[in-house]
Amino acid sequence: MKIVNGKHGASIAEIPQFQSCLRVHPNHVGFVIGGKGATVKKIASDCKCYIKIQDPNSFSGGFPWFIIKGSTIANVDEAYHRLITIANEAERRMPCLNTTTPPNDRPVPRPRAKLNILSKTPPPESEQMEVTVVEKHDNEGNIVLVDEATNEVYDASGRLVGHFMNGTLLGRSDESV
Repeated sequence: MKIVNGKHGASIAEIPQFQSCLRVHPNHVGFVIGGKGATVKKIASDCKCYIKIQDPNSFSGGFPWFIIKGSTIANVDEAYHRLITIANEAERRMPCLNTTTPPNDRPVPRPRAKLNILSKTPPPESEQMEVTVVEKHDNEGNIVLVDEATNEVYDASGRLVGHFMNGTLLGRSDESV
């Protein structure tokens, strides 16, 4: 960091800046930003970076994009990694990028399965579904019950509560009480 004096006597710090950008599908922007901007604000705070969504332009191929600025390469790289991880999760849950769609048509959503979990009062045998889970530890050391085939996470009563990714439990946005 270099400090210079301005012509009016102000001490001015010259700080190097690094930046990156990340394109996201328009349908995934809200997922990446999070409720009231909470996700992006948390990443920006943790990584000591400036992160802001930008309007689509020719540079981004018509996609909205995030600009990420920081004073170190490591901070910008970590913020980029966290954003791309969330964007990939959005794509996994709501596929848009690698789908073939008829012209002027919306992407066809993935089929949904009706999930019936064994509980203390099990439903009739024809409606049951068994899921084999293993105990894993998340990044905070908590034990989570994970279906290794799908990385879905269940609570002790058999209720689907989220997805396990890189040691983090990603909660379901449609989770009910």
